[in-house]
Amino acid sequence: MIKNEKQYKITRRLLVNWEENLRLLRSNPVPNTPKWVYQEQLHSIEQEIHSLKKQIKEYEETKAGKKKLPDLRLLENIPESLVKWRIAHNLTQKELAKQLGMHENQLQRYENANYAGASLATILQIARVLQDYRVNKNA
Repeated sequence: MIKNEKQYKITRRLLVNWEENLRLLRSNPVPNTPKWVYQEQLHSIEQEIHSLKKQIKEYEETKAGKKKLPDLRLLENIPESLVKWRIAHNLTQKELAKQLGMHENQLQRYENANYAGASLATILQIARVLQDYRVNKNA
């Protein structure tokens, strides 16, 4: 994801370079290169070009106001959602804390403060654990 004008300019230059590399490879294949290697080289460059074009398009559309943005009010529901997911999985704070590799008291503090003191990285880690959690009925 392109996050600023500097990255945008760099990405555009990278795109030009990759397109030139593709043109050169197509016009001057390396002698004695197996066909499958040549095809993989072409494919890799084409994939990189596709990825760069997609990032550029997304940045340009976002900047021009053409991209639908997520509703930031959803962020207000994160603390409650995390607690509801924990409850829905029938996990105690102690069990979830163990899954996360943290002390139960720390998770209790996060929940009591509606995750106000938790870093974004911690919140994302908790969300991933809850999203991926599967109850092992054979245990």
